[in-house]
Amino acid sequence: MTSSFRYARLRDFVLVLLAFGVLGLLHLAALGILLQTEDDLVPCIAFVLAWAFLNCGWLALIRRPVVAGQTPAATFRGQPSVLPSAPPATGHLRSRE
Repeated sequence: MTSSFRYARLRDFVLVLLAFGVLGLLHLAALGILLQTEDDLVPCIAFVLAWAFLNCGWLALIRRPVVAGQTPAATFRGQPSVLPSAPPATGHLRSRE
């Protein structure tokens, strides 16, 4: 084996490890979001199913695991809540007497 071939194989191996590391960090970030925002079983299951659905969908379209893993995270980043804010606890509905 020539040394250039050996270094090319090592470089490819390091790049694959780096790609899997980035992919793992993206999924760990999703797990952190899950643990921070969901506290009941049904919302946790819904989060995991939505995450898996988005990952599989983007993976089918893009065919690149790292980009497909990043896209669902970028989809929800910085999105405002769609639910209206709660009214103030006191003083917002006063009876007219």
